[in-house]
Amino acid sequence: MLRSAMFGLSMFLMCFMFAVVPLTGCGDNNKTTEKSDEATTDASTPTEQNTGFRTCEPGEKINDCQGSGDCKAERDCDRLRGYEQAGMCFDNMCGMTPKKQDATIQKDKKEAKPDWSCLTSTPALPSGPEKTTLWGRVEAFGLSSDTTGLKVEVFKQADFLKDPNTATPIGTYTSDVPKSQDGCTETCGERHICYNKKCVKIEDSSGYAIAIYDVKDVPTNTLLAVRTSGDGFVATIQYNLWVPADKVKDDLFELRSFVISEVTKSLIPATAGISKIADGNAAIAGEVQDCSGEQVQGVTVNISARAQKLGYFNGDGDQPDPEQNETNRDGTYAALNIKVPENGDINVLFVANIDGKPTKLLKYGIKLFPDAISVLTVTPWHPGLK
Repeated sequence: MLRSAMFGLSMFLMCFMFAVVPLTGCGDNNKTTEKSDEATTDASTPTEQNTGFRTCEPGEKINDCQGSGDCKAERDCDRLRGYEQAGMCFDNMCGMTPKKQDATIQKDKKEAKPDWSCLTSTPALPSGPEKTTLWGRVEAFGLSSDTTGLKVEVFKQADFLKDPNTATPIGTYTSDVPKSQDGCTETCGERHICYNKKCVKIEDSSGYAIAIYDVKDVPTNTLLAVRTSGDGFVATIQYNLWVPADKVKDDLFELRSFVISEVTKSLIPATAGISKIADGNAAIAGEVQDCSGEQVQGVTVNISARAQKLGYFNGDGDQPDPEQNETNRDGTYAALNIKVPENGDINVLFVANIDGKPTKLLKYGIKLFPDAISVLTVTPWHPGLK
């Protein structure tokens, strides 16, 4: 599921790289694009054709409301389309009302009703060890890159959100490619080693190293934040992570860490119709899941800081649909060029129709960081939420 959480941002890049050739899934269903005599205009730049639409002011608060009545919500800062539509007030934040009558998941290639049981009944924390070793590959999205020598920090999320500058990580690891170990029950193939009793891929098809991190004494059943950073890469913060105690095996739990190179970041905005991610601004990508971890279609994502572009994806390699205002069947979203508040604090509100009624799935608070990317994949419940 975490791979899907980064899918949104990476698909901006993938479709950009192949934009010169009509490909299934990139573009508009293989329609031929004809060259126009009209000049192409960046959607963030007002023109005579779009000056009638509302513009976005830097630092302006959005989606604020009080009570539980109707309000006006905005998807993003696209000056060409505006994206203003009716919303409802949830927990003092205005959320866009989904058009899909009821949110769904995919089951046996058909639409099915999501599991919303954790909205009405708090799940019991799973039983198992209190601590474990958290490990996994450090994977670069977009253009291939060597991920050795990166700093991977694992925090208790509560400490990190309180003050990321003073929070002490549970553990820090410099990613590397270790020597192969004993203990695997199968023979590991080419580009793989045996590590923690599992065959692990440590080199991609282009020959770039896929490094590994390994942090001991990580608490189970506790919300975690993982920050990965290093020269040539954008700092990437993964929120809402936790290790279910009953999933620990042999004192080990595997969780991949993700990072995006500076080169990849520079290419992403072009496919989103914006010129660049401005210096000091940020981005968010993630996935919406039901109580069983299934990807949900028909959820709106509402952010309390302005995103110049918020896109939703359908899991088939398509570019974000500029007319789509809610998640598709892969539950994935990505928001680009977000003006970071002075203290970094933002709220992300997720709204879905359940039995025909607009319902708050979750309102989640995180911190954004200048020139960084945050990953927020959510279910309606997590440890500590009552």
